[in-house]
Amino acid sequence: DTLSLTIKKIKEASPDSRIIFIGPVPEWNANLVKIISNYLSEFKKNPPLYMTYGLNSEISEWDSYFSNNVPKMGIEYISAYKALCNESGCLTRVGNGPDFITAVDWGHLTKPGSDFLFNKIGNKIIK
Repeated sequence: DTLSLTIKKIKEASPDSRIIFIGPVPEWNANLVKIISNYLSEFKKNPPLYMTYGLNSEISEWDSYFSNNVPKMGIEYISAYKALCNESGCLTRVGNGPDFITAVDWGHLTKPGSDFLFNKIGNKIIK
């Protein structure tokens, strides 16, 4: 498959390099600000820090796939999804107010979201 071929080419080009595959971040079905607004309208309360409302459930499946298969290719896998999610859902914000939401859109983190992720996984990257 394409991923295996890509990894093979990287290993050939740089055989002594440490290769790390960082998995997908949570994806929301719309802009997270809109999802939070919809949650407020529907439930008349602030959303929890971790939630499944508006979350694309397919990303969890992709994370599981990569987690099981990427190490078999001889490289390291770090789950961004597991760093940002728990049994209650995925992280919506790291503080109070719109400046602290974790995602800009369907698959891109804000600076606060990126900082949070790096604080969770950075020690696995920088050894």
